[in-house]
Amino acid sequence: MLAVSKSIAATLVGWLDMRGEPTGFWGKLTSPGTDEATWHSVEHHCADVAACCEVLLTTTLLGRRLAACVGQVELSTQWVARLAVLSAWHDLGKFNTGFQNKAWRRTPMGGHVGELASVFNHTGEAQNALCRTLPIREMESWAQGDTAFELLLAAVSHHGSPVNTATPLPARALWRPCPITKRDPFDGMRDLVKASRGWFPLAFEPGGKPLP
Repeated sequence: MLAVSKSIAATLVGWLDMRGEPTGFWGKLTSPGTDEATWHSVEHHCADVAACCEVLLTTTLLGRRLAACVGQVELSTQWVARLAVLSAWHDLGKFNTGFQNKAWRRTPMGGHVGELASVFNHTGEAQNALCRTLPIREMESWAQGDTAFELLLAAVSHHGSPVNTATPLPARALWRPCPITKRDPFDGMRDLVKASRGWFPLAFEPGGKPLP
């Protein structure tokens, strides 16, 4: 185990690939619909990514290079924690019903990047639910202006190009509970936010210098 926070290390040690049909929100899936199907949850995948982010920022030159870009010698421990949390949320879009439907090839189907980005820019029930789910007040205290949300969108843009929040809002069904599994995308998000608090409690503590 690399030098990651003990709280997230416990999650990673307990992580295993699940076999068969997904019984929860899946983040990675191989050979769906076959006897060889394996999957692991969105939450466990996001824990893995957050731990990698923490290691890269604390044990490699990337942390110092990023700090130099904003005129600092090194990133503060709290900055690292907050960046790790934002990286954990890079796959919030995978909770949408359209993405989850890919496991069964049901319609409607959807991706997980543009589908989430569009919610940020279109008022309505999905945006209201997202604002109730994310710790908006705390995120506003992490940085000046909209910086924390811009950094979250940067994390969401993890497939090679910046997301376009002007993308038309996808079918409403994508962000509503699945009529078959009854899973609510925003319940999955809430569980990930709650887990993130346990992995990186310092990120949610008040005070500290704002992220640049």
